[in-house]
Amino acid sequence: MKHFYGSIKGNMTFPQYYQWLVEQMPVDRYSCGIEIGVQFGASAACLGVEIINSGKDVALDLIDICPRSNFMDNLQPIISVIRNIYDGHDSIEAAKLYEDGSLDFVFIDTTHGYEPTKKEIEVWLPKMKKGAIMSGHDFNPKYYPGLCQAVIESFPEFNVIRCERWGEQQEYFPVWMRRI
Repeated sequence: MKHFYGSIKGNMTFPQYYQWLVEQMPVDRYSCGIEIGVQFGASAACLGVEIINSGKDVALDLIDICPRSNFMDNLQPIISVIRNIYDGHDSIEAAKLYEDGSLDFVFIDTTHGYEPTKKEIEVWLPKMKKGAIMSGHDFNPKYYPGLCQAVIESFPEFNVIRCERWGEQQEYFPVWMRRI
């Protein structure tokens, strides 16, 4: 399937990361991951296409505080890989819907403040399988110092992956990543 995320409003700057993330999913068993913070669906569209093109049995759940109408029309081409949509849900509350040790990846792209990011990491970590990947967008201390502080405090070691430049100033808003 050809990528279409560029036709969707949003700040999708990390297609290579999502390609790598899907490559990490096992070929011999079912996998499930979550994108928290869908907005208009550009990044979910990219991830969905990568999942479809991989041929792997990977299900994608989407969690966003906004109503589904903001993104659902944009995601129709990848509906086959979307398992659950929790729209109008706070991500902290949504974590209660998952069993501990049940997820292969969690991608966080929500409010970017210190307290919310710290709490999201805290509540989603137990939900992840051993070897799963937790990551998030916008690791840029100039714009999101709280997010950066929360990630640094939560993980003694993690990777920062440079993404495509974005915005008028053509700045980087990298992805942070930690294998659990």
